[in-house]
Amino acid sequence: MADMNISDVANFATHRLPGIANIRNWIRGEWTVRNSSTRKAIVEFDTFIGYSASKSSSVPTNQIEQGSFAAYNKTNNPSEFSVTLAKSGSSTVLSNFLTSLETYNDSTDLVDIVLPFRVYRNVNITGLSHGILEGQAVNLLVVELRLKEIKQTARRYVAMPASKVQNAGDADTVNKGRQQAKQPPSIIKGWLS
Repeated sequence: MADMNISDVANFATHRLPGIANIRNWIRGEWTVRNSSTRKAIVEFDTFIGYSASKSSSVPTNQIEQGSFAAYNKTNNPSEFSVTLAKSGSSTVLSNFLTSLETYNDSTDLVDIVLPFRVYRNVNITGLSHGILEGQAVNLLVVELRLKEIKQTARRYVAMPASKVQNAGDADTVNKGRQQAKQPPSIIKGWLS
C-alpha cells in the first residue's frame, strides 16, 4: 500500500474488490482472453488495446383496450463484448495469430475475458474484424473480437405418468412387459400354407 497515491486509495476504497480467485488478476493487472476449460490464453498478443461491454434487458408488452398496454416479465439478454488486440511480427506470425482467432470464431468453445477488476466467464467469439490502417506499420495487426455471453443450463428429464398430463399421448411410454404371440387369422394361415 505504500506505493499507492491518493487516487489509487480512493479507487481501492470505492470499488468492489474481486473475489479471492481473481485477486491475482487484480494485483498483476492481467488483461487477456483465455480458454474457459484450459485457462490458457487463446493467442499471444502484444497489446490489449481495449474492451467494451453491453448488458441489456427486454420487457415484453401486449396491447390491451383503448390504446393501453401491459408490460411483464423483464428478461435479461446475454451480455455482449468487444475486445481489441494488437499483434506485431512477420507475415507468418500474423497469419498464425489470425488462424488461431478464426478457429475460435468458428468453434463453440467458450472463453473468458480476464480484466484486472473482473472476469467475464463463458463467452463465445461470434465475430472478428482485422486490418492494418494507413500510417501504421505493415507488421502491426489490430483485431477486434465480438463476443457474446453463453448462459448454460443443466438439462433435466422427468418421466410424466399419463395421469399427470392433459393428453395421454404426451405421456412417456411405459414398458408393460412382453406380449404373447397371437394366432394369425385363418385367412393368413391359408396364404402361408
